[in-house]
Amino acid sequence: MIGLVFNNRNEVETAILDNIKNVSISATKKVDAEFQKEINGIVDKLSYVYWVLNFITNYTDKKINEIKFDSKMLLWQGANSMLGALQLIRTGYFVEPNFLERHAIENLSIALVLFRDYRRYKDFKTGKLSGEKCIGEAKKVISQIGSIYGILSDITHPSKKWLGTYVAEKRKTLLIGGGVVEEHLYRTKLNLATLGFLSSVYLSGVELVYYDFIDEHKFWRKKNSNAFEWDPSDEEKGYGKETANAMAEVIKEFNIS
Repeated sequence: MIGLVFNNRNEVETAILDNIKNVSISATKKVDAEFQKEINGIVDKLSYVYWVLNFITNYTDKKINEIKFDSKMLLWQGANSMLGALQLIRTGYFVEPNFLERHAIENLSIALVLFRDYRRYKDFKTGKLSGEKCIGEAKKVISQIGSIYGILSDITHPSKKWLGTYVAEKRKTLLIGGGVVEEHLYRTKLNLATLGFLSSVYLSGVELVYYDFIDEHKFWRKKNSNAFEWDPSDEEKGYGKETANAMAEVIKEFNIS
């Protein structure tokens, strides 16, 4: 039987503080060394997201209405959630980052629904527009939303498949909180692949919602006043292919439905 051996509760408290102050730092160094390319890709997408949203708020000379402003707040909150997910991944948490990523997808989905039909804003203001219920509509705009949300739901719902990632077999102990050991680096790979895929999908959604405010478009081309066509740049095609391949490997390796 694998387990931690504590003589009293004070030792447990000491272990928690050690995790917060020391183990998380050690895990971050390990993850950064192993996965710097993946981390840089995620940060690149997030930086563009924040730049667009910051521009909308502070620098554009075009007046934005209440819907566009609240959409900006939703999307900024979602970006913060993804940044929080990245920090949790770097400190060795395995399941927890996916809850934040689901939150980000739901924020994006609401913003896309409001973009498609401004009349839904009254439901949003009265709390009747659920992010979870907007997934179906949002994936009609960006199909990848359906697949990424399904993956995140599979991971975040309690099941035997995702149980026990805190067991450090070689050390014959259990991990309190985060932390990275060699046998669990595959879970870090899973989380970074998921977040990398999400960061690209998220940026494409932000660009669509604020298309008329952006000069350089990476994902979309406007056909007429009411229609847009998916037309990613070569750079985004390359990153999209790379993250899609990573996701395909993850789905196969971890048997995600």
